[in-house]
Amino acid sequence: MRLSRSNLPSPRAAFNNHIATNYAFRLAQEKAAGSLDD
Repeated sequence: MRLSRSNLPSPRAAFNNHIATNYAFRLAQEKAAGSLDD
C-alpha cells in the first residue's frame, strides 16, 4: 500500500463527482427554465 497513491481520489469517485455536479447543474437549469414558464 503506497501512501502517495492512497492520497489520490479514485477515478470512479472523480467520475461520480462529475456526474453529480453535472446533474445538479442541469437540475438547476431546468428549475430556472420552469420558473420562467410560469
